[in-house]
Order: sequence, then structure tokens, then C-alpha cells
Amino acid sequence: MPDENLVGHWSEREVYPHDPEYSDLVFRADGTGWTYWCSWGQEFSVERFRWRESAGGILEVKREWALSGTWSLLDGVARHEVEDRDPLATSLTAAYRITGDPPTLELDRPLDANLGGTRFLLVARKADPALWHGIGLG
Repeated sequence: MPDENLVGHWSEREVYPHDPEYSDLVFRADGTGWTYWCSWGQEFSVERFRWRESAGGILEVKREWALSGTWSLLDGVARHEVEDRDPLATSLTAAYRITGDPPTLELDRPLDANLGGTRFLLVARKADPALWHGIGLG
């Protein structure tokens, strides 16, 4: 059973608003989720995964696929051009905790190679599908 407090859209952009890159995490109640990383240099990467809480505060993540490419703005809307798409079959375990108000998620390690962040603020309890249109997420 997923930790209901973990379910949601988390962002490090809210923690470090002036950084030239940021990462988002999405944990859905159905046990699926993804990481999203992008930079001001208009590059992005995504890793899609399945997740579960194996014990209190311990997260098991099974990576399913990765994609990357470039992004641009058109009429104020981010558009993503996927250039690479690769299947993944790796797993990892990370400890996490959620504290504070607004809720802050802290991981003991990043969930993917590009996702350097380990501290995120809750943006919403559900991921807005409009944010992920065009890259197969939502």
C-alpha cells in the first residue's frame, strides 16, 4: 500500500527557485511515477518507474524506461522534443521522510543519474496532466 503522504507532485524548483536546472518527482497512488529534470539550456530527461514503500520510510523504485531531448516554449507552453527513448530494468532503494508545512520530501539519495536533488516541496497532491502533455506522462 503506497504512503498517501508521498503521493503527489514534488519539485525542487520550489526549494531552489533561481537554479538553472531543476527536478520534479511524481508519485501516483497506483504505484507508478516519474522523475523529470530540465535545464535553462533547454534539455530534459524523464525516467518512468514503479514504486512501493517496502517498510516505514523505505522506498523501492523499479525503473522502467528513460527518455530525453530538448524543450522549447511556444506561446508560453513548454513543448518537448523526445530524441532518445531507452528501456530500463534497474531498481534502487532509498530512505525518505516528509516533514514540515508545506510538506518537504527528503531522500537519502537521488532516484536517477540526472536527478541530483534530494529535497523537494509538495506542489500538488495530483500531477496536472497538462504539465506533462507531449512526453507521454500524466
